[in-house]
Parts: sequence; C-alpha cells; structure tokens
Amino acid sequence: AVAGASGAVFGLMGALVVVLRRLRAPAGQVFGIIGINVIFSLTVAGISWEGHFGGLLIGAAATAALVYAPARNRTAVQAAALGALTVVLVLLMWVTGL
Repeated sequence: AVAGASGAVFGLMGALVVVLRRLRAPAGQVFGIIGINVIFSLTVAGISWEGHFGGLLIGAAATAALVYAPARNRTAVQAAALGALTVVLVLLMWVTGL
C-alpha cells in the first residue's frame, strides 16, 4: 500500500498529456518532465514507483474517458467509463489484498 500526493501529481501529468494530445498541442515538455520523474522514481530508494506509475496510468485513463467521450450521451458515457474504471481499481485492490 502506498500513500501520498505524488501519485496524484503523476495522475495530473498523465491527464495533461491526454488533454494536450486531444487538442493536438505539443506535449514534448510534459513528456520530458514525466521522463525525469520516472527516472527518479526508479533510481532513488524509498520512492514508490508503483504509486507513481499507477497515478500516471489512472490519471490518463480517467481523463481519456472524459475528453474522448462521444458528443451523443456524453455525460452517461463519461459516468459509465469512470464507474467502470473505479470498479476495476477496487477489484485490483481486492485481488492484491490492499
């Protein structure tokens, strides 16, 4: 089990990448910052790489569910996608014993 705000910050970075890609804006600097943080996560002892990578993936997935939802029934699709993501996360925590 991990706790802390750094996983949430990684989630925001993942979300920013998805939004920039949706807007077709350059994301090179964001990828650079993510790369530096990934290197720190993997090389510095005592840092939870699992929490960081989990935050990055879940932040990107949740944002993709919001910004790529079709115009038709957008709110329902967004709610269903976020609900499904929540169910998957709860199941993963249950299976791993967290």
